Amino acid sequence: MGSRDDLSRLEDFVDEHGIDAFPQVADESGELRAKLGVVGQPTWIFIAADGRAEKVFGELGEKGLVTRLDALITP
Repeated sequence: MGSRDDLSRLEDFVDEHGIDAFPQVADESGELRAKLGVVGQPTWIFIAADGRAEKVFGELGEKGLVTRLDALITP
């Protein structure tokens, strides 16, 4: 989520780091960041189909990301 910045800077960041495989949210006002309790970046928020959410602060790496995604799709 790009927070309190303009959309073009978010797009540049996504392009520079090759993270276009993930949905990005432009939160120019910072409202969403505040509602979700995001206090720093990177912050990952995983939301399961049933609405369960897990917030993870910091780097995950490939293994950490795969583990959390698997947990979302495994009943």
